[in-house]
Amino acid sequence: MVQTHGSNIVFRHIIHGTSDVLEMSFEMLGEKVRRCAQALIKAGVRQFDKVCIAGAGSPTRAVAYLGVMSAGAIPCALYATTLPPRILPRWCAVVHVPC
Repeated sequence: MVQTHGSNIVFRHIIHGTSDVLEMSFEMLGEKVRRCAQALIKAGVRQFDKVCIAGAGSPTRAVAYLGVMSAGAIPCALYATTLPPRILPRWCAVVHVPC
């Protein structure tokens, strides 16, 4: 996709609380996904590990989801309202990886 669509815009997202619009091209998406996958691997994520991604829908969440798959792991999407924050650590190892 990155090679085919390159500089075409894949995401347009209004930044919460502002009128600013974030645009992301396929090239930018590809680079962010690669960096995310590398950070996950460096943090110890292995092939077929299940990785929980908690948060609201956004381009950042999409990057994290694709980064997990690129690292060979299995993304498990959770919405911020699904579980109270104090419960989540009981079910998932909580590691913050900036994607």
